[in-house]
Amino acid sequence: MSTTNYYETVIEVSEDCPVEKAEIPKLKNGERTASVIQYELLIGNPYIYTSDDVVFYVYAEKNNISKETCDWKEKNSLAKDSRA
Repeated sequence: MSTTNYYETVIEVSEDCPVEKAEIPKLKNGERTASVIQYELLIGNPYIYTSDDVVFYVYAEKNNISKETCDWKEKNSLAKDSRA
């Protein structure tokens, strides 16, 4: 299974990026977008989740999969450390 995780890697903004400053993602039509979900998860929990964790968490939330039904962090193979 492939992974979206990066290890010991610095990811920078591209030199040709036209954006001058970051913005907090906003709701779209009153709904939480993937960006909003990611932001809220990461801003409150820095350095806790892997990229795979975040991708799966967004998928679960957007598909109305409850945490009780899907204990995503422990049961999903995407959340396991692929370096082991």
